[in-house]
Amino acid sequence: MVELVAAAAVGPWWWEWVLSYFDERESEEKKS
Repeated sequence: MVELVAAAAVGPWWWEWVLSYFDERESEEKKS
């Protein structure tokens, strides 16, 4: 049950980092 609470707390931050990471890669591909 503790894992679920931890995942819920870290979830938004984790997805924000993942999405921004892929956004940067996509923008780099479009430049070239």
